[in-house]
Formats: sequence, structure tokens, C-alpha cells
Amino acid sequence: MENQELAKALAKAQKEVKELEKTAISKVRLKSGGEYSFQYVTLESVLDEARRVLASNGISFQQHITRDDKGLCLFTELMHESGQSKIIPYYQPYGTHPPF
Repeated sequence: MENQELAKALAKAQKEVKELEKTAISKVRLKSGGEYSFQYVTLESVLDEARRVLASNGISFQQHITRDDKGLCLFTELMHESGQSKIIPYYQPYGTHPPF
């Protein structure tokens, strides 16, 4: 299997991820005049936790975005201290919404 050391380190890191507290609140106004709110985990909190568990297992990551005439592509590269790495692309065509 390619990237065995990276895969082992990722499995170990996933075991270390803690549940994050929802510290932010979003209020949504409805067209009908009502509103509701919900709590969520901030992106900053998610990235801080990801950096913590990945770094403690010898993993770093970087991301960059490219674009062409059809859409954007976010590349995430995971790099292990052993020298192994994996690039994960996520392509988002213009005029569409992410599936989340």
C-alpha cells in the first residue's frame, strides 16, 4: 500500500480529535418576517483542532485554489514527516453550490 505511514498517522490523529464546542450563533431572518438562530463551530476552531492533532502525529497540510473558465479547484495536500504525501482535489463548477 502506498503512503502507509501517512495512513497510520491519519488513523491515529482521527482517534485524538475532540468534540468542539459550538461557540458562535447565527440568526436567520425569514422572508415571512420570523427568525431563528442556531449555534455552530467556527472554522477557526476546526482548523485549530485539525492542526493540533495532525501536528502531534507528524502531519502538516497546505491548501491552494486554482480556477479555470469552468470553476474553482481547492487542492489540499497532506504531508507526513516520513516524506509521504497525498493531494486531494475538490472541484466546484461555477453556478453550483457545495453539497453541504
